[in-house]
Amino acid sequence: AQAEAELEKRHQKRLDVARQWQVQFSAVKAALPATVAAAESASRAASQSRLLLDAERSKWAVGESDLFRVNTREAAWVKARKAAIDGQSEAQLVVREFEWWRGTN
Repeated sequence: AQAEAELEKRHQKRLDVARQWQVQFSAVKAALPATVAAAESASRAASQSRLLLDAERSKWAVGESDLFRVNTREAAWVKARKAAIDGQSEAQLVVREFEWWRGTN
C-alpha cells in the first residue's frame, strides 16, 4: 500500500509538472502574435518619427522652424527608435522561447 501511494504521488507530481509546462507553453503561444504586432507597430512609429524629423530639418534649412522644434523631433525619434529596438528584442525572445517549447530551434 505504501509503494502504491508513493507511485501515485510521483504520478501526480509528473502530471503537475506537465500541466505547468502546458500553461507556460500556452502563455508564450498566446503572447507571440501580440508581441510581434507591438514590435512592428513600434518600428512603424519610429519610421514615421524619422520622417517628421527630416521634415522639421528641411523647414529649419529654409528658416521656417527653430532649433527647439528640431531638437524636440530628434528626441522623439530617438525615443521611438529605442522603443522599436526594445520591441524587436522582446519579440525575438518570445519567438525563441516559442521555438524552444516546440523543440524547433
